[in-house]
Amino acid sequence: MEFVVLPDREGAGQALEALNALDPHNLQDRRHVLRHASGRPWIVGQWSEDVLVQVTLGDLRVAVVGFCGSDRAALTDVLAPVKDLRDLDRVVRRLHGSFHLVASLGGRIRFQGSISGFHKVFYARAGGTVLAATGSRLLAEVTGAEVADENLALQLLSPSRPWPLNERSVWRGITPLGMGEYLDISPDGSARPVRWWNPPAPETSLVEGTLALREALLESVDARTRNMERISADLSGGMDSTSLSYLAARSEARLLTLRWVSEDAAGDDSHWGEVAAEGLPQAEHLVLPGRELPRWYAGLTNDDADLDGPYAWTRARSQVEYLVRQMAERGSTRHLSGDGGDELFFLTPNYLHTLVRRKPFRSIAHLRSYQAMTRASTRNMVGGLLPSPSFGEWFAQSAQGLRTPADKVGNRLDFGWGASPIMPPWATGAAVEAARAAMLQVAASGQEPLSDLRAQHGSLQDVRSGAETARRTNLLSSRHGVSWHSPFYDDRVLEAALAIRFDERADPHLYKPALAAAMRGIVPDRLLGRATKAEFSADAYAGFRKHRPELLQLCEDSELARRGLIDAEALRAAVLGLHTSSRTLIVLDGTLAAEAWLRSLTAAQQRSPKLTEVAS
Repeated sequence: MEFVVLPDREGAGQALEALNALDPHNLQDRRHVLRHASGRPWIVGQWSEDVLVQVTLGDLRVAVVGFCGSDRAALTDVLAPVKDLRDLDRVVRRLHGSFHLVASLGGRIRFQGSISGFHKVFYARAGGTVLAATGSRLLAEVTGAEVADENLALQLLSPSRPWPLNERSVWRGITPLGMGEYLDISPDGSARPVRWWNPPAPETSLVEGTLALREALLESVDARTRNMERISADLSGGMDSTSLSYLAARSEARLLTLRWVSEDAAGDDSHWGEVAAEGLPQAEHLVLPGRELPRWYAGLTNDDADLDGPYAWTRARSQVEYLVRQMAERGSTRHLSGDGGDELFFLTPNYLHTLVRRKPFRSIAHLRSYQAMTRASTRNMVGGLLPSPSFGEWFAQSAQGLRTPADKVGNRLDFGWGASPIMPPWATGAAVEAARAAMLQVAASGQEPLSDLRAQHGSLQDVRSGAETARRTNLLSSRHGVSWHSPFYDDRVLEAALAIRFDERADPHLYKPALAAAMRGIVPDRLLGRATKAEFSADAYAGFRKHRPELLQLCEDSELARRGLIDAEALRAAVLGLHTSSRTLIVLDGTLAAEAWLRSLTAAQQRSPKLTEVAS
C-alpha cells in the first residue's frame, strides 16, 4: 500500500508523469486514481480494495486507507457535519485502528497518518508544487533527491537516534510529518504542517484507564479481524502477543498462532507460549524450532527491495521473511504483532525522574526496586536523579559524550530525556562531527520535547522509533501477501495507555500492570502474572558466529567508507573481535543496516537507468 497525494492545481500532472516514467516501482499497470471534485488526479497509488473507505459529500472527499473500524455508511454519518478541514479533528478521534486519512475540500487537502507513525506521511517540493506520499522512496524517485550523508551519519548512533533526530529522512529535501500533525496543502501547491493532537496528561487512575485501554484494544483488533476467514498472530509467550492472540480468538476468523523457539535454552518464552496455546484450543498453533529458521544476520549481502532508508531490523530481515512466508502458505493475509507493547507498558528508568518530583512519597518503593535491580549505590542514585537539565541542555551534554565506549555505557545511571547515544569506534571523525553538529543544532534551536514530562516524552520517542520499524516490516511482509499489524501503535490505544498515571503504569512488584488489568477476564490470570521477560542475546551470538563471513563482505568495498562515514578496517576488526557483552553487538546494528541499504540502493540504480537518472 503506497500512494502519492497531488494538489488540486494545473501542473501537478507533471509530477504524475515523472512518477509514471519510473520503472522499478511502476504504478501504471496496477495503479488506482482518485480525483478531486475538479476532476484532476488527487490520490495515485497501489492498495487493495479492502483497505479503502471513500466518502463523497458535495465538494468534500475523504479517503481512509488502512483499517479504521468504520464502513462507508458509518463514516458518512460522522462526516455529515464537516464544513472545514479542521472539523476532521473530531472525526479522526472517533476512529479506531491505524490508517492514512486524505481529505479534499475547496481546493485544499488534509493528509495525515497515525500518531505513532506506523502510517506515515512524507512531503517534498517537485516542479514548483508540494507532493506528499506514504513513503520517502516514492518522493525521492520523483524529485531526484540525493542521499543526505549528514543524516546517514545519524544512523550510526547507538542504541538509537533520540527524537527529533530519529525523524530525519536520509533523503535530502524530503520531510516526514511530525507526531500529531496533518499536512495542509493549498491550491497554490504550498503546504504547512498543522498540529491537531497533543499527548494526554497522565492523570487517569489505573481502574478508569484500563477500561478505556481494554475498549481501545478490542476495537483495534476487531478492525483487523472483521469479515476475515483467516488471521495469524504472534504467540511468543510474552504478555503483548498473548493479549492480541486472545483478543483475535474472540472473532469469527480462524486463528493461526506463530511461535519460534529461541536459541537460549534458559529462556522461558517457550514454556509460557505453550501455556498460552493450551488456552486457545480452537486455534492452529505453528511452532518453529530455531534451527529451522534463518539465523540473525543472514542475508545481509542480499539486495532489499525496500529503499525508503536503513531498516532497524536488518539483522533479522531474513528471519522475518521466512516467518511471513510460513504464514502466507497457511492462508493468512493479515498478521497481528505485539510491537509497541514494551514502549507503552514497560517504562524506561527516566520515569523515576518524573515520579520523584510529582509524587515523592509514592516514588520511594519504585526507587528501592530499581536500586536493588541495578545494585546502584544510594550516592549514584541521588547523583543521577538530582540533575534536571532542559531538553536542549540534555542534547548539548549528550553531544559531548558520543565517543563513550559501548562497554562503559551500562555503568552509568541515565535518567535523562532518553538513552544518551554514542557513535561506534569505526565511525570517522567526519561522521562523529556530523552527529554532534545535528545534536547541537537541536540544543540551540529551542526545540520543545514531545512532552514536558520526560517520562511521557520517553514513551512517545520510543513509540515513534518502534512504529517506524513496524511500518517498514509491513512493507517487507506485504511483498509476500501478508500485511503486518501492530495494534499497540493505534491512536486510541496509544491515548488510553498514555493517560494512565506513571506510578500505576509502572509497579515495582508487577510486570506491565496496566496491560494485565486491561486483559483481566480475557487472558487467563496465570499468563497475566508472568514476571519475567525474555532477552535474545543467545540468538544474536549464534547468528553472528555463523554469518561472520557475510558481515566481513560488508566491510569490503564499503559504501559507507566511500562516503567517508566509517573506517572499513576498524569495522572489520570489530566484526572479527570478541564481544563479551551484547551491548557491543547492538552498536553494530545501525552500521550494518545503513551499509546494507546503500548497497541495495546502488544495485537498484544500476539495474534501472531511469532510477539512476532521477536519483543522480
